[in-house]
Order: sequence, then C-alpha cells, then structure tokens
Amino acid sequence: MRSTQRQDLSLPNHFLRLVKQLSRVSGRDFRVYQAHASWEGLCSLAAGSVLMTLPQGTGKTYVSQLVAYAYLQRNQGAKVLVVVPTRELREQYVDMAGWMGQDLDERLVVVSFDERLANMRSAAAAMVEDAHIVVTTPQLFANRLSCFSKRSLKAISLCILDEIDLWPIEDFEEDEGVRFHDSFAALRACLNGRTIRFLGLTASPLTNRGRTLLLGELGCKELHPFHRTVIPHLPMVRIEPIACFDSRIIALDAEISKSNKELFRRLGKEVGFHILEMHQDDFWVYVKTLAGGREGQQARRLALALLDNQRKRNQLFEDILPRRQVKVTCAKDIAQANQPSVIFCREIRLVKCFAKANGWPFEVAIAHSEMGDRYSAEIAKFKSGHRRVLLITRDLGKRGLDFPMASSLVLCSPKSSWRTMDQEMCRTRSNREKEKRVYVLFYERTYEEAKLRRVITKLIGMQMYRRFTKYTLSRYWTKWLLAEKPLTPVEYLSA
Repeated sequence: MRSTQRQDLSLPNHFLRLVKQLSRVSGRDFRVYQAHASWEGLCSLAAGSVLMTLPQGTGKTYVSQLVAYAYLQRNQGAKVLVVVPTRELREQYVDMAGWMGQDLDERLVVVSFDERLANMRSAAAAMVEDAHIVVTTPQLFANRLSCFSKRSLKAISLCILDEIDLWPIEDFEEDEGVRFHDSFAALRACLNGRTIRFLGLTASPLTNRGRTLLLGELGCKELHPFHRTVIPHLPMVRIEPIACFDSRIIALDAEISKSNKELFRRLGKEVGFHILEMHQDDFWVYVKTLAGGREGQQARRLALALLDNQRKRNQLFEDILPRRQVKVTCAKDIAQANQPSVIFCREIRLVKCFAKANGWPFEVAIAHSEMGDRYSAEIAKFKSGHRRVLLITRDLGKRGLDFPMASSLVLCSPKSSWRTMDQEMCRTRSNREKEKRVYVLFYERTYEEAKLRRVITKLIGMQMYRRFTKYTLSRYWTKWLLAEKPLTPVEYLSA
C-alpha cells in the first residue's frame, strides 16, 4: 500500500482529483495507471507530438479522452480533431465520450462528423463551430473541408490519431519502402502549415519502417507509459489450435503447392531470387506490388497467378468446397460448448453456411457486409445477451469492435499476418485475471499448418513492456510448435 501511495503522489493532486471525478462521471472504475498514462501524454504534448502505445484492453481510447479534456482545459478556445480509420470506431469514440457533456464543471461538446452531417453544409459548419472535439475519418475530413470555417480550422491545435500503426503502408516503389496511407496524406495536406500537435495511439507493435516514418515525419516522441497497477489488466490469451483433417483438402492443397513452386521459380528468374529472399517477412505484400506491374508484364502475370492460387487456397481452407464442412462442424461444437462465443470467418459464404447448419439449439446472430446496416443490430443482440453465438466476417470484426462479454473466440483459419492475428485474438478482451481461449482451426498437413506455425511463433515471442507475455500455449501445442522450424512464405514456396 505504501508503494502505491508513493506512486500516486508522483501525480499532481489536482490532476489526480480530476481523473477520479471524470471516472466517476463516466461510470468507469478509477485506474491509477490510466491517470499516469494521461498525465505523461499531456506533459509530453507540451513539448511536441506523441506516439503512445498501450496494450489492448487497457483503455487507450479513454486515456486519450482524459488527455483531450485536460488539454482543452489548459488551452481555452482550442479544438481537438479525432481521426479514426473506420466509421465504426468513429461512432464508438463518440459514444464513449458521452460523459464529457454530463455533470462537469466544464462540459465539452463532441460532434461526430459523419456522412449525414457532412451533407448539410450550413448545419455542419455551425455544429463544428460550437464543438470542442470533432470525430471523423480522414477521407471525410479531407473531402468535406468546406464544412470547416477558417476559424474552426485555425482552432484545431491537437489531432488525435487512433490506430496510428495503420497510417504507414508498405510501398516498395518508395525509397524507404513505406509511405503514409493516401487518406492520411490528404489529411496532413489539409492541416499543412498549422501549428498542431499529434497524439498517435496504438496497441500494436510498429514495424521498423513505420516507426521511422512516424517518428521522423511527424516528429513524435515514442511513449510507453507504465505503472505497476496495469499488470492485472494486461491481455493474456490462451491460443488453442484445432487440427482438422480432410484427405481431399490435402490433395488439392498439394496441387496448389506444386503450381506455386513452378510460379515462384519463374518469378525468381524474372526479378532475381536474391530479391525474393530479401522479402522473407513481407513476401505477399511485395507480390501485390509486382502484380501492379512494377517489374514488367511477365512478373505481373506470374504475381497475379500466385495471388490467385492463394485466393483459391483461402477458399479451400474456409470450407467453401461443396460437401466439405469439417471446420463448420468443429467450430459449431466449440462455440456451443464455450458460450457466449464469436466465430470469425473470412468468407461471407462461410457465415451463411454456418447459419444454415443443422444442430443450433438456439438462434444465432449473423453479421456480414451484404446485410448493410442490419449487421449492427445483430451485433447488438449478441452484446446484450439475446444471442449466444455471433457469426461474423473478419472484415467487420475489425479494430475497435470488441466483445468483452464473449467467453471464447473461434477463428476458422489463421491469417498470414501475425499483426492482424494479434488484433483479432484480443477482441474478447481477456486479461491476466480472466484468461480466455481463442480457438484457431487449421487443416493439418497443408500450407495452413505451416502458416499457423509461423504466426504463432511470432505471437508467442511478443512481450509487453519487455517483460510480460501476451499469449500462452498448452504443453502439447508447445511441443508441436518446437517440432519443426517455422518457414517463411519464400522458404515454403522454394521447398
């Protein structure tokens, strides 16, 4: 207790009281580490832009709101622009920020600058003028700049960038191999020439190239705020691989591997094997660049053929084949035994297949992009407890869409990117006090097994604050992981 008190005293008393008041108003439990993180962020912003990393489930969005509130108290007449990559995150941010307009000494107006508002220019201009915080996506901000008066634009002095690790993208036509996403580049052009601070937020480790871009061009100071009270809230996920077997899947996968090996051999002759070997860690990203015609038409045709094979493979592993529903049966059994449960599917067809599957003893929630806005109502039914299982495509189960009420998550196939898998596996918000399981289905003796081995090796090696692991495996699967060396895509294609 003494240690906690000493650590609390490192915060100014007035700020500690403020965070306790805001936590009470917002209906959240007061957490010391969030107060420390917001204070560190606020102090660092006084010197320049900040890139803040906080693990999933520790409340980085709320911390950014605490920073914004305190920043606006210090800078009367200023505005804060919050930029999020998706409309789902935009609405979530606005909902979470509802406490700012409640019983506070200084109430703040938070405006969701969405498509409907943007189409009402005069109303939008008036609402933005009166707002303290404007939440938008980068595309909408850049395309509807006329809704912002010169006075409003001039008042923006802090720009909060959520999921900032998404803004840098790999582009091998650039000298450094990375550039800002077009939408963010447009947003920066709109804010060009203004004295503005950036507060970037992420829960994902940045690539070396991404870090160089963000720290260099934005001039951000990297911040990993740590307080020992955060430890129980750090994410802890139990990965549970589930091996599936189907002799026909194995045979079809072998045919694709044979085709890929020949395509890889020809591509190596075209662009140079040493070039391909340089891209062990970002091979498929590089292949997509070649498919754009960077190295000529022959390389383009070979790259497109490789990508088409991978598309067929993904459909193969997602049980798209007629009368092949090994994973459907397996995932359904897991979800029923571990309710409430979320099932992530890559293909919409697989979601529909699950929905039609016999044996569900209850009605399930279904969410995919072909449903339009109706998928939001389905997700709400699951979150409220009216549905015990949610079937959702992975493009909708993106960042910011969390399911803390779920006991388990089922992934019908592993992704090639361990960074994407890291985000997906933390959607159920498990932590060291309540570890949850993520079941990852894969077809054994296929490329999918090699892909899963490679991804899990990366995930198991992750550490938060260089001390705490995020993922665990059972003894059986640890032995499986160590039984073979994980192969990169280049090694697998050339084997």
